[in-house]
Amino acid sequence: MKKRIAILFAVVMCLSLVACGGEETPNTDNSSAQEQQVQNDNNEPEDTTPEYTEIELTTDNFFTYFELTITEEIVENSFGEVSYWYLHYDYALKEEYSTAYLSNGTAVKLNATIGVQAATFDLEKKTYELTGEFSTTTENSGVVREANVAQCKIEIGYADCDILYNRILNLHQNIELLETTGSIFVPIP
Repeated sequence: MKKRIAILFAVVMCLSLVACGGEETPNTDNSSAQEQQVQNDNNEPEDTTPEYTEIELTTDNFFTYFELTITEEIVENSFGEVSYWYLHYDYALKEEYSTAYLSNGTAVKLNATIGVQAATFDLEKKTYELTGEFSTTTENSGVVREANVAQCKIEIGYADCDILYNRILNLHQNIELLETTGSIFVPIP
């Protein structure tokens, strides 16, 4: 009788151990997360949010932060043939100010001579060469261009060529900054 009670007791113990074995206890040890946190001398988490200084843009300091860029965009049709050739003219932030940002309402007033010029295109190599004389079509005096704040650039305009029908590029030349307004926020090192 004692043997049977002992065996029954042992079976009950085994079943209780099996039943408890399926439960997982949550790991409350977050020491690895704490070790990954950057800490300063006071043993407090370090604030890594950059601080910015606001600089008002003027015609005198504008080209400290911006440069004129001309980028090409080649549009191909479904057969991989070149259809259009664009040149985008922008005042873009210089590389060293790529982490800066612009205020809403940043704009420039500029003067640009717009005209056309013949070009020869090597569609296989995707290169072109201007030929002939630049012919002035208009002068945009005092044209205002608003900044694209999200991209931190000011889109001046673009030149385009419809490869299918002509080989004439509409160009912007003699781009002159007349006035600027707004601010640039530059990170403090």
